[in-house]
Amino acid sequence: MTTPPLTADIAAIRDHAASIGRSADATDEAMRSSNRDVGDSLVGWAPASQRALSALLEQWERTAPNLVGATRRQVDALASAATAYDTQEDQNKAAIRAAGSGAGTSAAKPQ
Repeated sequence: MTTPPLTADIAAIRDHAASIGRSADATDEAMRSSNRDVGDSLVGWAPASQRALSALLEQWERTAPNLVGATRRQVDALASAATAYDTQEDQNKAAIRAAGSGAGTSAAKPQ
């Protein structure tokens, strides 16, 4: 059984990285907006409830940026992988061209 060739769709990787990046930006903005809304709503709560909700909000405000940051690191890793694949592909093409241009010149000709 033949192993299929290893291929990487570099454009697709870059497109997906960009899409994930846009999602991270949208998620970040949605969480910030939600946090503002919850913070603004604290005035209508009883003091004990305000403290409890405020504590949860503070915890979320510490956690949410970590989630968005992790997503953005994935975007960076995908973009880096696409660049590495692209660079390797260019090096492979150059090596093949170089090997092809020197074909038959390095070996002794039979007499």
